[in-house]
Formats: sequence, structure tokens, C-alpha cells
Amino acid sequence: MEDNKLIAEFMQIPTIKIHGGGILYDIERTDLPMTVQIPVGNKEMGVTTRLLKYSVEQLQFNTSWDWLIPVVEKIEGMGNKFQICRRRINIQPDNNNNLTELWLETKEATKIQSVYTAVVQFIKWYNSQKTIV
Repeated sequence: MEDNKLIAEFMQIPTIKIHGGGILYDIERTDLPMTVQIPVGNKEMGVTTRLLKYSVEQLQFNTSWDWLIPVVEKIEGMGNKFQICRRRINIQPDNNNNLTELWLETKEATKIQSVYTAVVQFIKWYNSQKTIV
């Protein structure tokens, strides 16, 4: 859960503070139709929105490619090369980063878990570089 929160912060997902100190994340779901059926009591109501609110427990970066691939694309958009081969992940930085290269061969059971682990390690490295500069 903490790693999903770390990814949400890296992706700069807007948050809403709720009563009791909790946080909800406003996430645009382009994979959903514009009208979403939201349960209201015993009925469903059609709501026209792609912005849905998720608690940290509901974030799906660790289980959904629809959630994780935009994170990989953001890392690539920063000038890094992100390679996936089975459960082996290689992140080659652009020449402006201090990261020489991140090779990760995981013992995770699935490819998505391997990519998730690599993304989390990259974000932790990236955040540590911001504190150095």
C-alpha cells in the first residue's frame, strides 16, 4: 500500500482530504466510458465522469497494467529507456541523471509484479536525487 501511495505521489495525482484524516486520490479513468454507473443505496445512478476517487487501499498500480503502464511511460518521458524481458527489468537513464543503470532481476511470480518492483525502486532513487540537488 505504501508503494502505491509513493507511485500516486510520483504521478502527481490530485488528492482530497476527507474527514478523519484520510486521503482520496482523484484518478481519471480513460479506460471507462464517460457515463459510469455508481451504486446509490439500492439503485444505480449514471454519472458522467471519468474522474473517480480511490482510497490508498483501492489504488491498483500493483495489479493492473492499465494503472502501471502510464507510470512506465512517465519514466520513459523523463528520457529513460525502460526495458522489460520476462521478469528482468532494465532502466537506462538519460545522460543527465546520476543513475548509471538499474538492472533488476526479480523473483516475483509475475511480470507485472516485476515491473511494479522496478518502478518503485526507480521512484525511490529519483526521490533521493531530488533531496541531494
